[in-house]
Amino acid sequence: MENSNVIILKISNVKWDKNPANNEKLPTELDLQWAKKEWTYSEVSDWLSSYYKNSVNDLMIEQSENTDTGG
Repeated sequence: MENSNVIILKISNVKWDKNPANNEKLPTELDLQWAKKEWTYSEVSDWLSSYYKNSVNDLMIEQSENTDTGG
């Protein structure tokens, strides 16, 4: 069986823009499966901002590679 490497971005210390409507529900840490091996801080920040409909002011990103051997 073929190994597939899954890119997991461990995102922490997320600082969101002040938006009282949904700030309480926004995560400050999450693991995000990324589709590409190559990524930039801006891409990840923009994706989070779009997904959660709130601007990200700051965050930390650590990449981890999961090797899934299946089965």
